[in-house]
This record gives sequence, structure tokens and C-alpha cells, in this order.
Amino acid sequence: MNFEKYFLALSRINDNRALHLFMQKNLSIYEIEAILIMKHEDAKSAVLSLKEAGIVIENTGKTDMYVRFKVSEKFTEESKMLYDYLRHQYKKEEGFQKDLRRLRLFEEKNITIEEIVADKAGVIKQLERK
Repeated sequence: MNFEKYFLALSRINDNRALHLFMQKNLSIYEIEAILIMKHEDAKSAVLSLKEAGIVIENTGKTDMYVRFKVSEKFTEESKMLYDYLRHQYKKEEGFQKDLRRLRLFEEKNITIEEIVADKAGVIKQLERK
């Protein structure tokens, strides 16, 4: 367990926003990018920072074209108190709840990674509609 890496990753807001979504669902960098309305480089940086810290791991099936990530079981087991604390704090913050509403809308609309890659701006517009 490396708390220094955990806390370094968790010191950045984009990493926390991405982690909050990973706590809900396995997602790709492209999906994080669209849901959180980030530049691709920022989404990639957040996810790779979480991965380097051991907070998330790759979770890709043999037929998946894009890499998806999920929260590491090792992180949730070894750092259960930290994990539970983060979940509690994310529930209290309106910004994280807004991200969660966008994730739910993303799921309802069954948006695919291919749609994000082809027309990110169009996908973001879909997520801005209520």
C-alpha cells in the first residue's frame, strides 16, 4: 500500500471526479472525457494518475476495442476507510452530484465510445439536455 501515491492522485480535482465515476461504473478514458467535459489529455492524465497510484486498474474484455478501467479491489480492501470517506464526501459535494447526473443521462441515452470519438461535441450537447 502506497499512501503517498494515493494522496498525490487524490489531491487533484479531475482525478477525484474520475474516481467518483469509476466508483459507479467501469469506464474508458473517452467516456470520462465526455461525461466530465474534459479535454482528452486531461481525462487521460486523470485516469493514468489513478492507475499509477493503484486506485484503478484496466478492466477490458477480450472483445473490447477500448480499454475500460475500474476501481481496484486492492485499493478498496487495503484502504477501506479512505474509500468510504471519499464516497461519503463525494455524496455531499454538488459538483460530484452533477457529474453523477451526467453519468446517469449518459447511461439512459446508451451513448457509445464510437459516438464520442466521432462527435464529442454532439455527445456533450446530448448530456446538457434534460
